[in-house]
Amino acid sequence: MESPPIVVEPTEADYHERKVRSSAGWFYWIAVLSGVTVFINLLGTDWGFMLSMGTANVLAAIIHRTELMFIKVVCLALTVFILAVMVLCGYFGSRKSMIAFTIGLAVLLVDSMWFFAMLPLGVPSLLFRAWSIYALIGGLQALRALKNLSEKDQGPDEPHEDQPPMPSNVPG
Repeated sequence: MESPPIVVEPTEADYHERKVRSSAGWFYWIAVLSGVTVFINLLGTDWGFMLSMGTANVLAAIIHRTELMFIKVVCLALTVFILAVMVLCGYFGSRKSMIAFTIGLAVLLVDSMWFFAMLPLGVPSLLFRAWSIYALIGGLQALRALKNLSEKDQGPDEPHEDQPPMPSNVPG
């Protein structure tokens, strides 16, 4: 006779950790779709994904249309840098780095505002970018909730992870 399986209910911390990992995954999607769009644009087409970064697309267009090798190299280096920042934000964001989420979100917000001011693409692209920004903000909020939960669990007498314990020879 088999015993029934033990079901463990997920905790609030488990929910927030899943939310953080899921939200950090958006950085990877943005970087990959931007990279594919840049590659396609370098081949001479104007096709691309709605979620690709506008700055990378503009740099790819400059690379494709300019004859100066120096400009092509600088634009390609900037494109690779921007995409690497998004990948790093995904990597460190999935490891619960609030700084990574903040930097990635700021880069995406600035890119979105600049891109839509320069090249309005229509409602579907705007809605898709708004949805991705909403998901990233949700990840940042889940990260803050996780931090608050860990502070509650530590209690007031225990040192926090970012505060070293006081030496015992210091008068108190």
